[in-house]
Amino acid sequence: MRKYISDINQNYSLIKLTEYAVILSTILLTIDLLNLPLKYLLGDNKLFSFLIAGAVIILLILKGIEFGLIDTLKLTTVNIIDAFSVTMIFSSTIYLVIASFYGFLFLYKSISLFIIVIIFFSIILGRSIYLKKKKIEAKKYTPNIVDLKDIYNGNFNLEEDQLVLIKEEEVNYDLLERENIINQLYNAILQSKPDGKFVISLEGGWGSGKTTIINNVKKQLRNTKEDIIIIDEFDPWSYSDQRSLFYKMFDIIIKKSGLKYNTLAAKKMAEEISENIFGTQKSTRILKTFFENENDVVTLKNKINDYLRLCGKKVVFFIDNIDRIESGNIILLFKLVGNILDFNRVTYVLSYDNDRIRKIFDNDLNIDYKYLKKVIQMQIRVPEVNENALNNLFKKSLNNLLIEYGEDKENLNYYDCIINFMCEQKIDVRDFKRFINSVIGSVFSGSNYLNKRDLVIIEYIRLYNISLYQKIYKNSKFFVSHDKKENSKIYTMSLHNEKFNQDGKEFFKELFSDEKNNKYKNILAEIFPYVKKYSKNQDLENNRVQIYDGSYPNIIKNKRICSGKYFDLYFTNTKNDFILIGELIENFIDNLNQTKSFDKRKEAFKNLLDSIQQSYQREMFERFEFYIEDLKKGLLFDLVNILFDKIYIINNISGFFALSARSRVEVIIWELLQKINEEEYDDFLDNIKVDYGKIKIISSILYWFNNDREGKNIEERKEKMQLLYEDMGSTIIENNINLYNDSYYFPKNIWGLARLYEEDQEEFQNYIKNITDKDNIFRLIYDCISLSYGKKFRYSIRQENLENLTTEEHIDNILEETEPSTPDQKFILRVYENYKNNETNRFGEKGIILDELKNINL
Repeated sequence: MRKYISDINQNYSLIKLTEYAVILSTILLTIDLLNLPLKYLLGDNKLFSFLIAGAVIILLILKGIEFGLIDTLKLTTVNIIDAFSVTMIFSSTIYLVIASFYGFLFLYKSISLFIIVIIFFSIILGRSIYLKKKKIEAKKYTPNIVDLKDIYNGNFNLEEDQLVLIKEEEVNYDLLERENIINQLYNAILQSKPDGKFVISLEGGWGSGKTTIINNVKKQLRNTKEDIIIIDEFDPWSYSDQRSLFYKMFDIIIKKSGLKYNTLAAKKMAEEISENIFGTQKSTRILKTFFENENDVVTLKNKINDYLRLCGKKVVFFIDNIDRIESGNIILLFKLVGNILDFNRVTYVLSYDNDRIRKIFDNDLNIDYKYLKKVIQMQIRVPEVNENALNNLFKKSLNNLLIEYGEDKENLNYYDCIINFMCEQKIDVRDFKRFINSVIGSVFSGSNYLNKRDLVIIEYIRLYNISLYQKIYKNSKFFVSHDKKENSKIYTMSLHNEKFNQDGKEFFKELFSDEKNNKYKNILAEIFPYVKKYSKNQDLENNRVQIYDGSYPNIIKNKRICSGKYFDLYFTNTKNDFILIGELIENFIDNLNQTKSFDKRKEAFKNLLDSIQQSYQREMFERFEFYIEDLKKGLLFDLVNILFDKIYIINNISGFFALSARSRVEVIIWELLQKINEEEYDDFLDNIKVDYGKIKIISSILYWFNNDREGKNIEERKEKMQLLYEDMGSTIIENNINLYNDSYYFPKNIWGLARLYEEDQEEFQNYIKNITDKDNIFRLIYDCISLSYGKKFRYSIRQENLENLTTEEHIDNILEETEPSTPDQKFILRVYENYKNNETNRFGEKGIILDELKNINL
């Protein structure tokens, strides 16, 4: 209740409400003493009196509804209802005391007053409880608009899914080591003892910190023992009308100086001065007549000067943001300071952008800028911000923000290039705040899926150089250096190295010939390899076919802007399949690392395959390979066994100049075999030594052992794998194990054995003759068939493929004794007959061409 009464006093003043209560109670007592209500109610025209009284009551009720009386009661701030309730209680109390004292407080009056007090006291009590409840609820509100100093010192907390915004307001602290300029202005004010006026100018560009310097000086002045009157609430930007600007300046000097002077006299002085500046208005005629015997303006001004001189006080009048006001008001303000409002012992501190004021004088006002020499007695220029101090402010503030947003402390140096760039650009603190609010908040709040540093840089460019931002997006071919195959136009252009390099260099030369764009070259080189190469005077492309360097895993894992898979997303704020696949793999890796059971790991892998179409498996396992280093050592043995066991359900369609998903898994298995320990490696070999249905897979894994370009092989493991491979092959041949039986058959598996016996084809082909018959002949023919595809799918047989496995005579002899029984067998026979008859289409191509991939089941 006490806080509630305090709020009422703050908004309406209890003294003022008491005054209203005295007036109201006086009126009521007068009415009561004159017996006005009964006089008319008991008179001859009672009906008319009751009608009037009823109408008044109804009107009051209707007016209450019209003005939202109920809604006003629900307002969460002190309002007119609270003030009226307090006034009614005070009035009733005053009435009660006086009526009791003079003896005309009858029972019906006591009851009426009691009811009135109860009603309004209930309103006050109810409102106080209601407002207290709302204030408790309001305390739960966590603001995310903080001060830069809080960010700098780390004194802020970030709620989940919330962003941090920095408020833009005047502050009285310094984060940029500008003590010298602050002390210079402070000492200039403190040590100057003018007889008349003294004018100091604080000059600096927009955002140079003039307001902060002034606020620090005011803070020091308030702490000094000197008797100083500070005038700082005058904002010239708020006045578009010259008269109102003058009146406010004049009025604020009179009021703040403490001069107790005749208000109308001061008004007359203002009107007299105004007449000289702006011309006479009708209202001034009235004042002149009223004050025709009053002292003239000079006398009034002398009185003000005498007061300021004799009171022992110094007046310091700060006027900021002068360069933001209209040009006509600028010259008026300087005239007022220089000549008209030149009171004694008043020090004016005028803050403005010197370059902008000079342009206004030259272009808009056509006035010689030297005019200011007559106004300004002391000129103080804001120096350039210390680059180290600026770097420290940016770095510490940004690092605190990133940590609060969840960034690892070890990764903070990754963002140093952005901080250094901003310091090179010499952006001011105001722009830094805007950068945090506009860029950092949007990038780091929520679930952003792109590389945050790349996104921060490109968003910074969008914020401060929109034309460069648009040119980057429209000319993606000169910025996408990886995964160019995702955009056929970009890829086709980059194949013509010489022309591409020439066009790219010409484009960058023109782009960076613009001085504004050239400032961004270094930061663009951080995210675009082509820009980095151009900066070093290197060719953009050196190879006809893109060779992925060591940076590619980082580019693809971190979804960098230079990848054709993600470039567009940085500008469109959308997702694509590559993002979704990346999220699947990242979740799978996290799941594996947290799961200890082999069965659960196996289930997780199955769920991964089920969650995506087969056509996307190639991209998925390419991505998976980059995360091998993120896997815990304890699960690698389980994973290599799972991959080997499930490899035949993985898609085997190759991409354009790319491995198929299955071939990529073979590479992953080879890499994992280098990471498990020796005992686990031996166990793996022991597990697969009789898995004859995967002899081709073993052959392919061994291929990567033999083509280790990165030195990943562990000594003797290749030899062990080779020995296993040879033992399996000899066992198959010696025991005549039929790889075309259902228990071992998988398309193309026979080629694993064929490669082993390339030097002894006679023994291998004798084995083929021994195991093939009319039941599996179509499986043998299918193993001879090659599949090539682009927009369509072509099934054909090359003579060397067939002769590596068997002979036409052997196949023909078996076919004479059998007929195809299924559509797939009939299709296989068609392809074989096409080969036998040497048929070609109009383009000279052999084989059977289909519009869709045929899922063959033999």
